[in-house]
Amino acid sequence: MIYYTETEAIYKKFASELHEILEDYREQVGEYPDYVTKELGHFQSFANAVLWFCAEFVAQELTQGIYEDEIA
Repeated sequence: MIYYTETEAIYKKFASELHEILEDYREQVGEYPDYVTKELGHFQSFANAVLWFCAEFVAQELTQGIYEDEIA
């Protein structure tokens, strides 16, 4: 997931699942992430932002935040 061509291909393959994750986040927080919505006018940037947001969101859920203490 380094190049836009890669993230765009993954987005196209899993768009439905990615948008479900975005919707789960919106239901929890009350809004979509700013860095995702600001890319709405450019598909490659939007697909990249959605994919990376979802990757980070799922990683956070899988680890239940146990690494947050190490970062702080």
